[in-house]
Amino acid sequence: MAPHDRALRRWLRSLADKRVEDLIFVNRPFPHDVYLPADVLLISSLRRLYLGFWYFPDIPGLPAGPHVFPHLREIGLCSTVISAGEIEYVLQCSPVLETLAIILSINPSSHVRVGSRSLRCAVLWMSMAREFAIVATPRLERLILWQTCPGAPSGVFPTNVKIGYAPELRVLGYLEPSIHALEIGNTVIQPGTRMSPANMVPSVKILAFKVRFGIRKETKMLPTFLRCFPNVETLHVMLRNTHTPSSSFSFLEITSCS
Repeated sequence: MAPHDRALRRWLRSLADKRVEDLIFVNRPFPHDVYLPADVLLISSLRRLYLGFWYFPDIPGLPAGPHVFPHLREIGLCSTVISAGEIEYVLQCSPVLETLAIILSINPSSHVRVGSRSLRCAVLWMSMAREFAIVATPRLERLILWQTCPGAPSGVFPTNVKIGYAPELRVLGYLEPSIHALEIGNTVIQPGTRMSPANMVPSVKILAFKVRFGIRKETKMLPTFLRCFPNVETLHVMLRNTHTPSSSFSFLEITSCS
């Protein structure tokens, strides 16, 4: 083990001894392909943890169970290479976690499954995944999606956004018909899908879309998606004209939709 690795481990263990509650741990400068020291998992006092530019360590041999992060309420994984199974591991080790943020992560083969009895907010920000599934989250209130397929041509890397058991979900967006397929329960929502209680989310009150104005397929999906959320009170629509730069948007807000 290199001297700087030993020093880093000693430093992390000292943070554990001092019962540190907030930690932002970023690997800078590069290289990016450096594994996160497993000693981070020994800081059981943490309440807020943000990791940046790391490879998550391999799960075999790591401490596991709710005693790892018994107090952790917020975690951000920023440009961290982490598999879907490793995300599930983090959730299993964090019994009171309320906020999960996955930021600037590009892994098109991943199928991320989010299941947590405590989670209130999930964020997928400028990240890529084949599937982002809300499996069993009885307390989830907010699902925030933003440009989940940055820079990719339309339809090349679609993300299947799957909503399973989330009875308290109040806020959802931005859904983008160009890169999102919406699945509720076991039904993939498409134009002409027959609505039933099994493929509707009546708890959602605030809903947001991003649509490329002038693309018929996308504008056609907008009312189809809307029918899945019958009790929406505030609707945000971000419109982009296909003949203007990608940074040029118009915003529309409608209240009291129901």
